[in-house]
Amino acid sequence: MNNHKYIDTHAHLDDKKFESDIDSVIQSFFGSLDYIINPAVNLASCKKIKILTGKYDPLYAAYGIHPHDAKDANDNALTTIEELLKDEKAVAVGEIGLDYHYDFSPKEDQIRVFKYFLQLAKKINKPVIIHNRESDSDMIKILEAEYPSGAVGQFHCFSSTKEIAQTLLEMGFHISFTGSITFPKNRYGEIIDMVPLDKLLLETDAPYMAPLPFRGQRCDSLMIPHIVKKIAEIKKIDEEIVYDETYNNSIKLFQLKSKVGKT
Repeated sequence: MNNHKYIDTHAHLDDKKFESDIDSVIQSFFGSLDYIINPAVNLASCKKIKILTGKYDPLYAAYGIHPHDAKDANDNALTTIEELLKDEKAVAVGEIGLDYHYDFSPKEDQIRVFKYFLQLAKKINKPVIIHNRESDSDMIKILEAEYPSGAVGQFHCFSSTKEIAQTLLEMGFHISFTGSITFPKNRYGEIIDMVPLDKLLLETDAPYMAPLPFRGQRCDSLMIPHIVKKIAEIKKIDEEIVYDETYNNSIKLFQLKSKVGKT
């Protein structure tokens, strides 16, 4: 039994894979997780998350539009999400970003929506949760233009190069990795080793990216200890340090109240 409290900074509990048993899933988190941040991917997702965060105390929200859904981001959707971000349980703008691996939304729509939310995040003073897949050049260019100096946010499910990681760290971003770091032949060891502890966050990206020995199954936030174990192994430090540092980073970045030492 893991005795460390932790925070899952990225889990999609509004996903259809949790529909049948969401109550028991979240109840199973009690005693292990202090917070779970659930980022939206589209307007329908935002509305589901608003209901979930109102029902479950540990669950907090990030509202935004995923690059896959950028083509559907009309004025009504953007205005609705801006209103949702005023909610007391909305701690970040996300999931936003660029994804050039698939063609689910044209690049021009992705860029338009990404820029909109970066500007909104600055205006309302909330951190961003960013998705970046095979879009490094445009991503860095946009961030340099729209979100300069002292960037506040998270690059989740990091999948780029050591050089891009270094650039993002210099900008001020936090970085997180999913259960894929436990897979054989993964290429993230060197990157994880170079990310300073004060810029590291924990995430699952549930229900996706379940770590070994659960690969291929539905992922949930209770699998985080397997990710922590791998990070500690790579960095050659005690797991307790990973838990403590990432917990403090999450509390600070998302302006949550620490529950450490409380029962």
